[in-house]
Amino acid sequence: MSLENSARLVQVALINNSVTPYRVDLHRRISREVRELEIWSLFTHEVSNAPWQLIVPRDIRPVFFGAGEKSANSTSVIAQPREWRKAGNILRWLKAHEIRAVVLGGYNDLGRLRILWWCRRNKLPCFLFADSNIRSDNISGWKRLLKHFLLSRILGIASGVLCCGRLGEEYFGRYGVTSNLLFRFPYEPDYEKLTAVTSSQVEVARRTYGLSENRRYLIYSGRLVPVKRVDLLLAAFDRISQLRPEWDLIIAGDGDERARLERLVSKRISSRVIWTGFINEPDSLRSLYAAASVLVLPSDYEPWGVVVTEAAVLMPVIASSMVGAAADVIIQGENGFIFEAGNVESLQECMLKVTDEATLDAMTKAVPARFAEWHDRSDPVKGLRAALRFVGVGP
Repeated sequence: MSLENSARLVQVALINNSVTPYRVDLHRRISREVRELEIWSLFTHEVSNAPWQLIVPRDIRPVFFGAGEKSANSTSVIAQPREWRKAGNILRWLKAHEIRAVVLGGYNDLGRLRILWWCRRNKLPCFLFADSNIRSDNISGWKRLLKHFLLSRILGIASGVLCCGRLGEEYFGRYGVTSNLLFRFPYEPDYEKLTAVTSSQVEVARRTYGLSENRRYLIYSGRLVPVKRVDLLLAAFDRISQLRPEWDLIIAGDGDERARLERLVSKRISSRVIWTGFINEPDSLRSLYAAASVLVLPSDYEPWGVVVTEAAVLMPVIASSMVGAAADVIIQGENGFIFEAGNVESLQECMLKVTDEATLDAMTKAVPARFAEWHDRSDPVKGLRAALRFVGVGP
């Protein structure tokens, strides 16, 4: 693209804390499809909460402001002076590059609040992005009053809010954001690559992780931390194991809980639980999904849960009632099940249903249509375009 053509494009900055595969995939899609914009991907921290080994593509125009810094540390008290100073560097960059609109990921440190206030004072449209979920908003008493007082004022400064789904809309509505200021903008993996996995790639995944083409697999994908409730999944699988002898369970991920979780596995299912460890190569994870039949996400806290949409393009999904994406993507009994969070009997019942061969076959056939309907309603590119049109930026 010539400098002259580039200068005519609308300059938009997407500010996030660190690089993850899903952010890269979404930013690449925006850069590819929204040709009237020139997207810049600004990252406030270099190290994410997972050891991804990614080559950041140049087409998302990455700019880093936190070399060597971990995003997990951004909210600590001692980090706030650094985040404030970093915001000053970002603001100077925004001015120098004549940015016309900003999408600011999060509002939980002083640096981000500084950016938000500056944009408001300088009449630069700034949309907040967050994956908050009303079902996780369960504080009460004086804490509820204080949160409402502070958050409603922070959100009132923004030009609008980009949220992931319906439970996010309900959350921000509770704090005063009107429906005309809410735009769908969910995290997004590369769905084309997920559906284009070849049989040879699946075979490599089977060899790598010791899977058999004659077995069926439930899969969990995520960090091994208490809030994900993998212990609940192991307990439910143990309960159904004798009724479903042809099924095994894949645990894809790693974390501080792994040793404890491994000790929870009974002898009767120990040979039927496959621990892959952390998979840092997206292509390998996509191939593993293609080798599985059902995803299970049993979290007690999951504002969105991009693994749900990632899997829902391929297979039925079981998710807890606390998973934000489940409320949008899963149609109960058609392409998956939602169970009562923390209830092992409820999870067990859903796992028994989905592993019935007739039910699994019907649900698997329903997956493409149900996913397409959801994606059309919640396409992040459509959401971004609508937000920018609302403030008069872009066509």
